[in-house]
Amino acid sequence: MGPPSPFKSTTAVFSLDEENNYSSLNTISLNRSSFVSGPMCQCLLSLLTLAIMACFVFLFRDSIYHVLLWIEKQDTWVTCIMFTALFTIVSLPLTWGYILLNLACGYLFGMLAGILVVSTTAAVGVFFAHVIVKQLCLGFITTKLLNSHSLRAFVNVISGPQAFKVVAFARLTPIPFGLQNAIFAVLFLN
Repeated sequence: MGPPSPFKSTTAVFSLDEENNYSSLNTISLNRSSFVSGPMCQCLLSLLTLAIMACFVFLFRDSIYHVLLWIEKQDTWVTCIMFTALFTIVSLPLTWGYILLNLACGYLFGMLAGILVVSTTAAVGVFFAHVIVKQLCLGFITTKLLNSHSLRAFVNVISGPQAFKVVAFARLTPIPFGLQNAIFAVLFLN
């Protein structure tokens, strides 16, 4: 046969059995370059994403300022509905902006009222995002997002008896919020 290929790796595919209410991981082989999936590429991709986001905020800072002023003039209930919709969007997989919405709420409502508005609108938005992911994106998430070794380990930990504690502490980690929501939506948690 010959020596093993440096471009071949194994990964996991997550599958759900809704009738028996359990999940399983199957290992498959993939061909990919070690540079494309390596830490250097991930670091460069993260830096590129941060640079693009910083440029976006810098280029559109006047528009962002005018939108915040417009939102400030709206009724409180309209603003809360808008923040619920925005929190729903940023709670979906592969989206960002959760911290920016927290800052905008703090700017518009002040510290104490901002905490209350963020807590309620984020909870409702996360619930809506969870339902959307569960109903519409289940197949995509199981085939695309759970192919990583680190995500497979995360799924194994979450599937254990201390699932609620793990989910609570996962919210404090730097794992993107939408990605956490996607993983939690495809698992059966007690």
